[in-house]
Amino acid sequence: MRQYKANLSVVSSRYSDLERRVIEYFVDHPQFDTIFLPGGLQLLLNYLIKDGLLEIKIKLVPAIGGSILTHDEYHLTAEGQEFVGHLRGNEPVADLAAWAEDFWPNGRHIYYEGSEPAAFAATLKDEFDLDVTSDRAWGQAIDDGEGEAFVSYGFDCPAELLGDIYYSGRWSVGS
Repeated sequence: MRQYKANLSVVSSRYSDLERRVIEYFVDHPQFDTIFLPGGLQLLLNYLIKDGLLEIKIKLVPAIGGSILTHDEYHLTAEGQEFVGHLRGNEPVADLAAWAEDFWPNGRHIYYEGSEPAAFAATLKDEFDLDVTSDRAWGQAIDDGEGEAFVSYGFDCPAELLGDIYYSGRWSVGS
């Protein structure tokens, strides 16, 4: 379950809803390595293409006065097939620490969402020498606009600790 959550976190952080649906399609249909989508969606699939997981082969349909775009043909690359295979088998899709450092080189602001913020803060201090209680967003009272307030536990997580804290599945954290 932890690996599934870690993989989901990687995919959700990097890819758009449409890109995640394309990935899910290939995970659910291992017999296919091609998908046809309406023309003009290349911009919305840009990260899958940019990351080398998907390649596009545009289909043109002859028409009077030229050609019109109808459907684009997308193929999983070898890297894409490996990536989808890892997801299908709940295996790690990436070296999370390296991926997180590349994607958020300056770190990321995250929030502790569990019920024991003091214990969480103490653990981070002991294990990683990270004092989240000194962050101005830690323990901040937030008015929800409906006359209620809650306490938020946000902090800046350094890039080199994202894999150990945000993607580890050990704690209830979000962004």
